[in-house]
Formats: sequence, structure tokens, C-alpha cells
Amino acid sequence: MHYLIIITSGIVNIITQRIFFSSVFTERSKFSRFYFYIFSALGSLIINTLSIVFSGDYSAQKVVLFLVLNFVCEYICSLFFYTKSKMYRFIMNIFLITFFAVSEMLIGSLLFQIMPFIFETDSLIQDAVVMVCTSIFSFLLVILFHMIWSTKEKEFSGAQLLYICTTPLCSFVIIVVLPYKAIINYSGENHVYIVFVIFLLLNIINYYLFNHILKQNEMHTVIKKQEMQLNYQKEQYDKLESSFRETRRIIHEIKHRDGYLLSCLENEEYAKVTKELNEGMDTAYNHFINSVSNNPVIDTFVTNYELKANEKGIEYETIINTSDKAIPLNDYDLCIIIGNLMDNSFNAAEKWFNHHNTYKGFTIKCLVETKEKYFVIYISNSFDSYMVSEKNNDNDHGYGIVNIQKIVNENRGFYHQDSENNIYETTISIPYKSVGL
Repeated sequence: MHYLIIITSGIVNIITQRIFFSSVFTERSKFSRFYFYIFSALGSLIINTLSIVFSGDYSAQKVVLFLVLNFVCEYICSLFFYTKSKMYRFIMNIFLITFFAVSEMLIGSLLFQIMPFIFETDSLIQDAVVMVCTSIFSFLLVILFHMIWSTKEKEFSGAQLLYICTTPLCSFVIIVVLPYKAIINYSGENHVYIVFVIFLLLNIINYYLFNHILKQNEMHTVIKKQEMQLNYQKEQYDKLESSFRETRRIIHEIKHRDGYLLSCLENEEYAKVTKELNEGMDTAYNHFINSVSNNPVIDTFVTNYELKANEKGIEYETIINTSDKAIPLNDYDLCIIIGNLMDNSFNAAEKWFNHHNTYKGFTIKCLVETKEKYFVIYISNSFDSYMVSEKNNDNDHGYGIVNIQKIVNENRGFYHQDSENNIYETTISIPYKSVGL
């Protein structure tokens, strides 16, 4: 039965090790997970076999030997996870091995204080109690470390924290208060080992159930965000469609107006012709799309936002130095990028107006150009420190940025944001798929 304790405790330690590595490193592939478990099991088998040989030996030589063996095994297993820095990998492995060693010493000292009679029994019972309690204690602390380390990507509630801590703490308390003398005298030490195995398995099951619940919650959150992103993207596309419809409406009106002008010319009513032409110039200026790139998305958005800026009195500059054939993005992605970035700039303009009660001093610059082997979109606007806290609470802004980053990553481009000298600027560079462009 003692071997069963060693095997179960080894499984808990392997899972603990994997949780730690998945927190501080990046998994290389799904296949690396299989090899990680194989090598971890081999390392655990070697170390646990040696622990039986040195059972009851608490000398410094044993401690040093097991520290070195544990470090070598853990470092080899960490190679199945990716990290850019070898020094970072080395430091994290040192941290983990130190953590395990300190945990074992603390648990050993604690058990010696609260249940000294255990250390007066057979050495196998001593090792089993220390091994099980150390495994549960390390398992709990690494899970808590994982939750704290992941707070930037995930949020954990107090109820979830209580849920994950209840089983390890209850297991530890029950193991401490068990009447070992009575159990051993009545039915032998095997029953103690069975209890230990049950507690270790309960902690493993508890973790995987908790992890399954977290994955389900995360999936619901992802689905909800994707729905909001799709709705936001639909709004951008609706704006583009609305602009095209408005343009077609104006063209239809112009056809009727041309017929009216021809009729006036035939009747020599030149005053009516002059009046209609003057009014028509204003209509054309306010509704027609300026063709600056021969790309409908760029031309529509640039024109609409320029009109919007003129209406509000915002200083607006547009520089377009590209053509439709030189754009490596499809219209949908282009719509998402320009629409989101320009909306963010105009949202910043509203915050500026709410703070200064005027749009004076606020500027927006839109640059779309072909530069060497890259298609570049650069949009900047005036910026002030009071906009930072407001920007963090803007959900639409956040979803828009997520969409843009996704498009940039899919096209192997570069996304850069910066705020210096009271200017907030975003630069997106998309490489051409064909070098000939």
C-alpha cells in the first residue's frame, strides 16, 4: 500500500508542476503535453524509488541529493514549455524546487509540533504523512499562485477561491486529527494509506471539476464578447452601407434635377437654372464622396468623417497616398480598422468638448499610404491625461481594439499605440502578400 501512496502523491506533484509551468511558461503544442507527463512520471518514479531507499534518513546529504535530482527532472520537463529567456526558465525552476523544499520542511516541522507521536512510529508512516500533507499543501499553494498570476487575463471570485481551497484544507485537517494509534492497533497501517490515497484523489478530482467550471465560464464570456464584437462590426458596416445608399439617393435626385435644368434652358428660364445650380453645389459638397483612393471604404469613411469634423469645427487632416490595387486588406477588415480608429478619435473629441466646452485645440489626423512593402494606416488625435480613466471604462473602445488586433495578427502586421506630447496615435502596418506590389 505504501507504493500506492507514492504513486498517487507523485501524480499530484506532476499535476502541481504542470499547473506552475503553464502559469509562467507557454505550452509548445498539444503533443508536448503527452511527453511532459511521460518524462515527469519517469522522474517521479526515480525520485520516489530513491526516497524508499533513503527512508528514515534526514541527513543533509539526502536533502542536497534530492534537490539536485528534482531540479534536473523539473528543468527537463520545463523544456516542453516555451519561453524566450533561458535565464527566466532557470529562475522559475529554482523557484519551484525551492518552493517544494521549503514546503516539505514547513510541513515536517508543523507535523512534528502538533502530532509528535507520528514520528515515534514506523518510518514508512512518517514518510507517508509528510509526503501526503506536503503534496496537498504544495498543490493548494500552486493553484493559488496560478489564480493570482492569471488575474490579468481572468477574474476569480471569492466563491471560486473558497471552492478550490475547501477540499485541500479539509483534507489537511482530517489527516492531522486522525487517531493513528487506534487505527494501526485495530486494523493495521494499510487503512491509513487507503485514507491518504482517497484524500489525494479527492484533491485531484476537485481541481479538474473546478477547472472544468472555469473553462465553461470562460467559454460563455468569450461567446458574449464575440456577440458584442459582431454587433459592433455590424454597426461599422451599416455606416458604410448607409453612405452608399445616400450617394445613390443623391445621384437619383441629380438625374431629376438635370431633366428640370434642361427644361428651364429650353424655356430660356436662366434665373431658375442659376438658382438651382447654386443650391446643387451645396448639396453635392455635403453628400458626395471624394474619390481619393478609388477604394469605396477609404473614400466613404474619409469623406463622412471629414464632413462630421467640419460640422463640429474640429481640425481634421487627411493624407491618402495609396490606390485600391495596393491595399492588402479586404473591404470588411478595412472597414473595421478605419471605422473603429476614427470612432475612437471622435469619442475623444467629445470628451475634450465635455472638459473644455469647445472643440478648439482638438485635432485629428488620418494618414493612409503605401510605404515600401507595407500598407500603413496612421490615425492620431489630441490627448489629455483626464481621458485615460474614461478610456479604460469604454467597452466599445475595448472591443474595437480587440477586433483590430485580431485582423492585424491574421495578416502578420504590426500594431502600435503611443501617447506623447499630448498626441494619441495609432499605427498599423500590414505587409503585402506579394512582393511585387
